Parts: sequence; structure tokens; C-alpha cells
Amino acid sequence: MIDFRWNMVKKWMIVKLVVPYIAYQLIFLLYVFGDNFPFLKTKWWSATFAFMLVVISIHFLLQEYQQHMASEINDVSYFLSFWNWVDSVPCMLIIGVMFLRTYKDFTRVGEVNEDFSNMWLTIAYLLINAKFVYFLKMERQTAKFIKVFEMLASDLAVFGMIFLIVVYVFSMSFCIIFQYD
Repeated sequence: MIDFRWNMVKKWMIVKLVVPYIAYQLIFLLYVFGDNFPFLKTKWWSATFAFMLVVISIHFLLQEYQQHMASEINDVSYFLSFWNWVDSVPCMLIIGVMFLRTYKDFTRVGEVNEDFSNMWLTIAYLLINAKFVYFLKMERQTAKFIKVFEMLASDLAVFGMIFLIVVYVFSMSFCIIFQYD
């Protein structure tokens, strides 16, 4: 049925999923790099983009919740899918960072480490871009390559874990040998 109506399904997916994610990414980039543009340097623009990011993030979280409730898998196994995490984690990170920055601005109590919040925004941006890889699976030309990368990712994850263990063991061995504190 999907093959029969693929053009209609693809058009719906582009309008309902891809276009909002492109808007989400553009607003995110304007929020992060807005200080580089003279007309966006005001606090008002930054607050506007932060508000828009929170609203869109809540929209995507609600959309993910609806998908979870509509799916046949209504238990914890729904969250075992990598793509479900890619959908929800960036939204939660952005909402959390915006909450911390807004709390700091309004209460003037405590400091929010900008490097710490920028690190979480970087992870969110990486996952937002990973979502575009998922959208590339709609095209027949790129779907084959995405499938190959998905298969390679599991093998590379195992290699990465072994590599990190080896690097950790060697670094600790040299620390012990040279009595480095």
C-alpha cells in the first residue's frame, strides 16, 4: 500500500516532518549564532528565539508521545529504538538549557556555566542533524547508504568500546609507572 501511494506519503512526510525540522534547525542556529549578526544582538531576539525553540521542542515531544501511544509497542521496548531517542533527547536538552539560562537571567542567583550549557546544545544539534539522516532514508538513492551506515554503526560501537578500554588501560599503566598525580 505504501509503495502504491509512495508519492503521497513522501509529500506528507516532507510537509509534516522535514519542513518543521528545517525550521527548528534554522531557529536553533539563529539562537546560537545570533550574536554574530548586528541586528540580532539584542536580548529581545535571543529571548524570542529561545521561546520559539521551547515551543517547537514541546511540539516535537508531544508528537513523539502521540507516536508512542499510537504504536503497538506501548511498553519500555519503544525506547530501545535509537531513532526514538534521536527524536526526544534534543528537545529535552534544549528545554533544559533554556530553563537554566532563563532561570539565571530572571533570578540573578548563581551562575550557569556557558561552556556546560553549550556542550548540551552541541549534543542537541548533533542529534537534530542525525534526524536528517533518518529523513534521507526516504530517497531510494540514499536509503542503501544509510542502511549500510546503520549496520556499520553497531560494529563500530563494539570496536569503540574495546578501543576506549585499551586506551584507558595504557594511560593508567603509564600513570602507575611514572607515579603521576
